[in-house]
Amino acid sequence: MAETIEESLKNGVLSWRNNLEIGVPYLLSMIVTTILILVSVLGVTLITAATSALTQNMDSSLSSFSVLAALCLSGLVAFALTAAFNAYFSAGAIGMSLEAAIKGRTTLSDMAYYGRKSWFDIFKVNMLWAALLVLPGIILLVPPVYAFYSGAVPQGIALTVIGTAIYLTYAVVLCLMYTITGTAVVVDGKGVVQGINSAKVFSSKNKTKILLVVFAYMGTLSGASFAWSVLTSPLGLLQLLSPAVYGIAQGLMVLLFLLIASFMITPLYTIWLTRTYIGKGVKGARTIHSPASRHLNREQPAKQREIYV
Repeated sequence: MAETIEESLKNGVLSWRNNLEIGVPYLLSMIVTTILILVSVLGVTLITAATSALTQNMDSSLSSFSVLAALCLSGLVAFALTAAFNAYFSAGAIGMSLEAAIKGRTTLSDMAYYGRKSWFDIFKVNMLWAALLVLPGIILLVPPVYAFYSGAVPQGIALTVIGTAIYLTYAVVLCLMYTITGTAVVVDGKGVVQGINSAKVFSSKNKTKILLVVFAYMGTLSGASFAWSVLTSPLGLLQLLSPAVYGIAQGLMVLLFLLIASFMITPLYTIWLTRTYIGKGVKGARTIHSPASRHLNREQPAKQREIYV
């Protein structure tokens, strides 16, 4: 059964409300990512310091190159490890959204199943998209930098404006297709190449749907952020007491909001994307489950009067 975008958004909210467990992968992802970042920063610092100590008797240029190489290598390892964990939780969340969309219910066992099944595909997709997003920016940055270095300031400014316009257009198109790629990879289960092709075809035919989902997500996130700022505005009185205490409290409130958003808003966005994608009729004969509103699930009162003897 196909869904319109309005039905996908509406039923997505109902699916999310009936399956709040979908927020667990994103919550775990944020916690694990935070821990890994702290450990990675410490590890990269120790490796860089150790390399610097071991190469202090070498030539200065060779020592600097060794320290830089150690910094880059350890940083790449830390980045890859963090991306791998995020890929596992992302694949698990998309799989849970798929089960909720088709069956109406999902459990954490679905997260474990889809996480094991598709984490490497999601990891490869994320690495590919990161490269596609970064490398063109570096290439477009070379001409204006060379122009400024050569003293051709007007040409450098012109090349900067042109390069920025080209890159922003490219990035918007790339991000539009990337939005649905992870969903396509997990839902279709046919690998990275097929998932990217499916996402490309779907994005080219459903630009409006994807944009509406993205705008709905951004609107929900902005509304939640505004409500949170109003709710926590009394903490501003701490600034009169101690700026340091206010800064700590503000940082904790930001962290708490990120945790709440990860548990509630991001899963809703994932469900919206999943229902929008499978609305095209993938997964063979299986159809999308249309969740009922909460008041429709309540026991209905008897229509006939009860007669007591």
